Amino acid sequence: MLKTPRRREYDLQDELELRGLLAVANAVVARHRGVTLVDVLSHNRSADVAEARAHLVYELYDEVRSYPRVGRLLGIHHTSAMAARKRWARIVGDVAALRPQAQVTTPAAQGAV
Repeated sequence: MLKTPRRREYDLQDELELRGLLAVANAVVARHRGVTLVDVLSHNRSADVAEARAHLVYELYDEVRSYPRVGRLLGIHHTSAMAARKRWARIVGDVAALRPQAQVTTPAAQGAV
């Protein structure tokens, strides 16, 4: 299976700017010493960058309310965005963000036909 390449960092910055979220991204990155937005949007997995990326996912999710959308904005899979938001919620002690999301059930899923 071929791995799809991540979008280039400057493409991701343009996308954030287009959606009015670049200010949010810059504010988050500014709180993490020694980390740039390019680092956060790259493949870099160092602890400082991963922490800043998790913080950015947390803030972006509050803005767009969609993990697939956050994933597309940052060039990551939506499940990675979910894990990052949960990781940052643990760091800041946000109990509400740690609760499981309510699942939508349909009559077919409940056994009724």
